Amino acid sequence: MKRLWMLGAIALSGLLWGCGAEKIPSAPHVPPASNLPSEAPATRALTIFVADAQCSHLVPRTTQIALLPEKGRYAEVAIAQVIANQPINNFFIEKVSVSIKEHTAIVDFILEAQSPRRLVSLSSCEQFALLQAIHKTLTENQQLDITKVRFLESGQDIYL
Repeated sequence: MKRLWMLGAIALSGLLWGCGAEKIPSAPHVPPASNLPSEAPATRALTIFVADAQCSHLVPRTTQIALLPEKGRYAEVAIAQVIANQPINNFFIEKVSVSIKEHTAIVDFILEAQSPRRLVSLSSCEQFALLQAIHKTLTENQQLDITKVRFLESGQDIYL
C-alpha cells in the first residue's frame, strides 16, 4: 500500500513538474546594434535667433531639426528652440499654441497658473529676447512661409 501511495505521489509530481514545461520558442537572433547599418535621421537646417548679451541685436544660430510630417510643426519646433535658448526667471510657460493662417503665425502663450510673471511684466530686454527672437525666427526662415506674427497670452492679444 505504501508503494502504491509512493507511485501515485511520483506520478502526481511528474504531472505538476510537466505543467508549463512546453518548449518555449527561442527569440530570433538579432545582430548587435554595432553590426546594423546606421542611418542618420533626415534633418533640415533651421535658423533661430537669440538676443546678444546687451539685448540690442538678434544673433542667428543654425541648428538641425528632424524632418517633420506636417509643415506647420516646424513653427512649433522653431519657437521651442527660441524659448530653450532664452531662459527667463519666474516665467513659466505651460504651452505654446501656434496656428498659421494666410502667412500669419498666431502664437498663444499659455502660462502656468503659478507663474509669478506675465508677458507684460517682463523687462524690455526679456520681451525683446523672447518675442522679437520668435518673430524673426519665424519670418526669416523661408521654408516656414510666415510673413507676420501675432502674439497672444491665453487667447488675449498682447499689447506691449
